[in-house]
Amino acid sequence: MTPSPEVVGFVIDALNELGARYMVTGSIASNAYGEPRGTIDADFVLEVEGNNVERLRQRLMERLVCEPQLAFETVTGKTQHKFRHPATKFLVEIFEARMDDPHERSRFDRRRVAPFLDRQTFYPTAEDVIIGKLRWFKQIRRRKDHDDLVKVMRRQWSTLDWPYINHWCNQHGTLELLDKLKSQTKPSD
Repeated sequence: MTPSPEVVGFVIDALNELGARYMVTGSIASNAYGEPRGTIDADFVLEVEGNNVERLRQRLMERLVCEPQLAFETVTGKTQHKFRHPATKFLVEIFEARMDDPHERSRFDRRRVAPFLDRQTFYPTAEDVIIGKLRWFKQIRRRKDHDDLVKVMRRQWSTLDWPYINHWCNQHGTLELLDKLKSQTKPSD
């Protein structure tokens, strides 16, 4: 599923030890609900509380190299911290949650506990993976986001909370994109 499971496991352990509220997102979350594909990075969203970002940074630097420049992710407006594993160059991206964003609050409230690499971790729901991927796809039109969306929707179709997805897609201006994807992925009756 990921070329560097020991790195991802290390980050999950660090987040769990800190008692931080977080979610595994990006391709790993898409893989959990869709079909696995390779990835060159692991994305996490962290709710910032107290000094947990600094504590996490210090813990991760035990095995990873922190890129000195903070980044600003333009699609969702999140501050981004990047870490690389020195031997494999595997990238770990920690995004600071924007709890002033109503959908961010909602997806944190709805997150699910699930095993990953023999550890308990937190994932957004399949609905929130779709909503998030649509926001990305609307802005930067990456083929991999489109493919992830199709795979998650096909695999999870009958269990998805469509009114919830429609609500947030309407809020984010992605309802038209959702409708196009639905017409491509809806199972035949």
